[in-house]
Amino acid sequence: MDEWATHALAAGLDDDLDTDGWIAIFSVPPQMAEVRSWLECGLDARAARTARSTAFGATAERRVLSAGEVEEAAALWDSLDDEHRSPISSASAARRSEWKFAGFPVDTADGWHRLGFTPQDALVAIDNGIDVEHARAWRRAGFGPTELSGWHAHGFEPGTAAHWRRFAFEAPHAASLSRLGMTAFDAAEIVPAGCAIDEAEEWINLAGSVRDARTLSRLGFSVTEARRWREFGLDAGAAVKWFGAGLDPSTATAWIDAGYDCRGATAWIDAGISPGDASRWEAVEIEPGEAARWTAAKVAPSSAANRRAAGLTPPGDAGDSNQ
Repeated sequence: MDEWATHALAAGLDDDLDTDGWIAIFSVPPQMAEVRSWLECGLDARAARTARSTAFGATAERRVLSAGEVEEAAALWDSLDDEHRSPISSASAARRSEWKFAGFPVDTADGWHRLGFTPQDALVAIDNGIDVEHARAWRRAGFGPTELSGWHAHGFEPGTAAHWRRFAFEAPHAASLSRLGMTAFDAAEIVPAGCAIDEAEEWINLAGSVRDARTLSRLGFSVTEARRWREFGLDAGAAVKWFGAGLDPSTATAWIDAGYDCRGATAWIDAGISPGDASRWEAVEIEPGEAARWTAAKVAPSSAANRRAAGLTPPGDAGDSNQ
């Protein structure tokens, strides 16, 4: 059994593959993990070799591509028509004339042509500071020849731009949100795609930070609700706590004005005691649970304190303890 067959069998591949074709891509021993990835993407040795060169150029000649890189290259290959899968020398005379008229040497034209560019698209890219190697990265990220220049002009690199486009943001909108300190993932949580930039800015201003805006959004706050909490003088951190306790801004403010933080107010809230009454019960050193029982018996705090001092309990307590 030859070396190819040995490696193929070890990788779980058939040993009757196009040995010469695959070995032409790799140094010996063949890199079976990458071979498997190309086969899983539906490309044979000949197509894989061309797709590899198209997507990564000379940088891929002496290294093994990861499964993810193979998927990127295969997707780029699938996006090309037959004309662009072949060298410029195989293109029609009219097409070759277009590149020549635009001032491209044959070798330079071939690199752009294989990435699916027309001479006009290539000139736009070059005018925006994109060379053919950078264009490869944009094409691997899934951006077409006519759209990548716009994203690049707004200051994005391919990987970051791909995240924004994944959430349906256009380049100008993504750039504006990015300047606010948002990542694509932040923006996808905080604002819907296509919302007005001033609304996104208001989110950040209301919350105080991207992190707090994301927290409010996760809790289901709308911009209007966040604005209302802010109008009551409560920042995002306070809003999250009081909202989590089931209170609206007005009620939360009443507790704060009575001298309670959210944690301190919770026991009184659970007992059904209002902020003003809670202060009176605390003044006579009666806890929320007991205060609720005296309240249910319609006994005021001062009277409850006197009865307590006389050894009495809230009505019903004594009977319950004897059952």
